[in-house]
Amino acid sequence: MNPDHRQRQHETAIREAISGHHASIDVDEDPVSTPQHTEATATAEPAYDPVLHDYAFTDNFIWDDDKSEYVGEEALEDSDIAEIEELLLLIDSYDQATTSKDHVTAEYVDSLKPHLTDLLYKSRTEGVKHREKYNLTQEGEVKVQRMLVTYYEADSEAYVSTCRDFSEYGLTSTTSPDKNITVDFTEDVRQMRAIRSEGRWILLGEQQSDYVCDDVRNA
Repeated sequence: MNPDHRQRQHETAIREAISGHHASIDVDEDPVSTPQHTEATATAEPAYDPVLHDYAFTDNFIWDDDKSEYVGEEALEDSDIAEIEELLLLIDSYDQATTSKDHVTAEYVDSLKPHLTDLLYKSRTEGVKHREKYNLTQEGEVKVQRMLVTYYEADSEAYVSTCRDFSEYGLTSTTSPDKNITVDFTEDVRQMRAIRSEGRWILLGEQQSDYVCDDVRNA
């Protein structure tokens, strides 16, 4: 086996353990299958004040039907910026449900349910149960370095790649040392796909991005 491929497999296993993904998230899921959440669920209030991190756009990330080509940031309206920043704030909120010291809880995941597919909600719930089952305590925080919008269609769909710093992150169990997680990579870029439904963003899931952190930082 190619050593680089073996290393990528090792890093992928660690990422899945960190996020508690016991089932893969299909980010190409058909938007039509996105669940319709009840009004009672949709009124849940988030338990975290999200942060708008530094972000940028790729050169050509918007499809222009009139020109039949991709265009760049100059095509954005104020309403587009507001919609994009709403998504970036939601992704930051979602990060708290995966790698924060204080918000990997069932209550916090429930507060995000109106913005998650059923599969992603189930994955996050299983991540909480995994921490509780093995008494995992988090060391350090995962820090967002920058976010990169790689595709956007107004009131429809977007892709965002996020560079995160894992250098201070780890999970330690007082009862099951074999479940300890020590991260041996410092940076990682994951791409989130989201769709717009009934006036709100729905996160479909993340996958490994084609970008590296230097691409995101230098965009």
